[in-house]
Amino acid sequence: TTFYELGEMVEFNFFNYGMGETYRKLKRISPYIAAGIGMTVWSIDGKTGAAFNIPLGVGLKYKLSQRWNIGFEFLMKKTFSDRLDGEQLKDPYGIKSSFMKNTDWYSTMSLTISYEFSKRCAVCNYKD
Repeated sequence: TTFYELGEMVEFNFFNYGMGETYRKLKRISPYIAAGIGMTVWSIDGKTGAAFNIPLGVGLKYKLSQRWNIGFEFLMKKTFSDRLDGEQLKDPYGIKSSFMKNTDWYSTMSLTISYEFSKRCAVCNYKD
């Protein structure tokens, strides 16, 4: 199966992520959980299909320097279709599909390197 995906995700960092600004207790490393919504479009055996998906996952990111980051992420993506793997595997046990039952899942694992282009904020004059 060849597939493409378009989606939007949010992350919840377990630590205040960043460098400097000690008054904010920033950490250079942070584990996180992620969730979102997306659309998967696939093609198999000359047929094309599309379905919504819900990605859920975990990750870890590390700030190499003020603007460079590296990260690792694992996501499981639930599709609301049972046709992602083709017609032959659509219903191998004769179980009828429904909105939440007998649908396809797929997973992704990513290693990322990112650069922050935005201008840094001016230093805050916060006092403890």
